[in-house]
Amino acid sequence: MKTANKERLKNIAIADTDKLQVTLYLQKGSINKADTLIKLTGAKSRNDAIDRAINFYFGYISSELSQDFLCSVYGQQTEAMIKNMANRLARLDFKAAVELDMLVRLLCADLSLSKDDFNKMRSRAVEDVKRLNGSIDIYNAAIESNSDK
Repeated sequence: MKTANKERLKNIAIADTDKLQVTLYLQKGSINKADTLIKLTGAKSRNDAIDRAINFYFGYISSELSQDFLCSVYGQQTEAMIKNMANRLARLDFKAAVELDMLVRLLCADLSLSKDDFNKMRSRAVEDVKRLNGSIDIYNAAIESNSDK
């Protein structure tokens, strides 16, 4: 059995599956746990049980690190997508507001509304939107406007 040292660990002629001897000091409780692992896992020896435990723990830690990394990347990507969508919506809202302002100005100019009439109409519109939770039926609004005259 070859002893593990820096040269042997760097030697590519020695396969990862080849066994090397190491000196290992363990607490009594850890040795008892290794013996229990032999019974639970069907390992052939303490060496086999400890080797399996190291491989399991390495996989566990590696997956935990990968999970943290992936969660971070996913979170950053999601945040960027939401920010991009918010910017698009803000630009669309601005364009819609400009078009709506132009429409209101044209309508007011065509109807020759006074400032008082406009303010009354606006306050009623605000009340209707609040009452209807933003869902306005244009047909019913037109009928109500015609009945007010």
